[in-house]
Amino acid sequence: MNVQTEKLENHIARLTVEVDLEQLEKAKKKAAKKIARQVNIPGFRKGKAPYRVLANYIGEGAILEEAVEDLGNNVYSKALDEAEILPYTSGELQDFKLDPQPTFIFTVPMQPTVEMNDYTTVRVDYEMPEVEDDDIKDALRRLQEEHALIEESASPAKLGDRITADIHGFYVYDDEDSEDDENTPDDTDDAENSTDESEGDDESSQSEEDDEFQNAPLHQQEAEIYMDEDREPVPGFADAVVGVTPDERREFQLTYPDEEKYGDFAGEEVRFVVQVQKVENVTLPELNDDFAARVTEDEREAGEEAPTLLELRARLRENITKEVEDSYKSEYVESVMDELVDVATFAYPKAMIDNQIDSMIESTAQRFGFSIDDYLRLTQKTMEDIHEDMDYRESAENYIKRSLVMRGILEAENIEVSDGQIAAEIDKVLSQFGEQAETYRSLFDTPEMRDSVTNNLLEQQIIDRIVAIGRGEEPPAPAADAAPDAEANTDQPTADDSEEAEAEVAETDES
Repeated sequence: MNVQTEKLENHIARLTVEVDLEQLEKAKKKAAKKIARQVNIPGFRKGKAPYRVLANYIGEGAILEEAVEDLGNNVYSKALDEAEILPYTSGELQDFKLDPQPTFIFTVPMQPTVEMNDYTTVRVDYEMPEVEDDDIKDALRRLQEEHALIEESASPAKLGDRITADIHGFYVYDDEDSEDDENTPDDTDDAENSTDESEGDDESSQSEEDDEFQNAPLHQQEAEIYMDEDREPVPGFADAVVGVTPDERREFQLTYPDEEKYGDFAGEEVRFVVQVQKVENVTLPELNDDFAARVTEDEREAGEEAPTLLELRARLRENITKEVEDSYKSEYVESVMDELVDVATFAYPKAMIDNQIDSMIESTAQRFGFSIDDYLRLTQKTMEDIHEDMDYRESAENYIKRSLVMRGILEAENIEVSDGQIAAEIDKVLSQFGEQAETYRSLFDTPEMRDSVTNNLLEQQIIDRIVAIGRGEEPPAPAADAAPDAEANTDQPTADDSEEAEAEVAETDES
């Protein structure tokens, strides 16, 4: 058997395989016996008709077709081994030629590859946000509000109260700015954000007045606003609504401070239209040790001592710090991954993109409880439309590249998980069940669960290494109990393991 390999576009290999005529003749005789058992030939029992009789009865072409299919499967498998081709999915017989020698021509989508290149030189600034005292103060204030005494009031609102209102905001422009194309009002936004509380002539007058403003994306329905300087949406808002009563409408203009935290609104003058629905008096509980005991009552186990206010503050700082660190780490990993993708070189077949799009559609449909057919009817698209949609294709390619980068780091960094690490992680999970831990241990004593734990640990190590690369840190030393033959799934993603690959990077992509 002679095998010639040619690499085509889209990471496809073409295998041209020449076989001996003798092999084909043996395959034809085998095919003839198989066909003879399936047809009735007058004068012969099934399977007993001679080759020449069968060929005359059903035609030589039918025997050849069966022989080519059977022999082709065998030839294809051997050709892959000889050519050292790793297929991503099943290949396809493109052509078969008898002259001058029996020749099979296959096309094979190849396993994706990634060259990480100088990935260790990637650097991204790492600036972990600090937890400020104001963050702790805000957290305590939210706890106070959750346990506050709320009483609806018919009296005019005062500082410290809470109002429920529809709020509409409009950018304010002078005549010169309003003529600028860049600041031309958007009719669609106007329709969405215009108020409808006024009636008759007032409504008409208000509509004409709103035409002089550019709608700002501030529209809220039944927003609860605490009337104090710490919680107001823009400085001056609380003072502007002091004295409002239920069902009152109030309009005023405020200028956002030119500060980064206000984003697109920084420095902008905005006209607010506030339609008040409800006014409530808020009596906050006093910050003391009794308050700390009260707000942690549901969290404490039986007999556990209640924390003091000081200990509650420390706990809040610890929790907020972890939340900030986890959030920033996710964002940081995304930033480094973007750089790693830019540095790497990828090769993958088109079939991989199509399979990933199918997986995306299936996951989206399942998330909303739809079948794929229901999802297509809802979106008024066909699968062909979706596969041709550039947004879907770009999302699929982005996922594939990130998945390959993670696998590339796994291999390049020789990341492994030891038996000791797996056991420690299982113990950590079981500890959540308290006295019932050993009862649930048998659930983890299966290959599937151990593989799941292993993949989770591998993913975390990859993420930690991505952070270290971005910060320019040296890789950590191998764990003392690391087994040199520790099992790690380093195969490239295939059509059959798309869901497993998605699970390995879900947290990073979701972020």
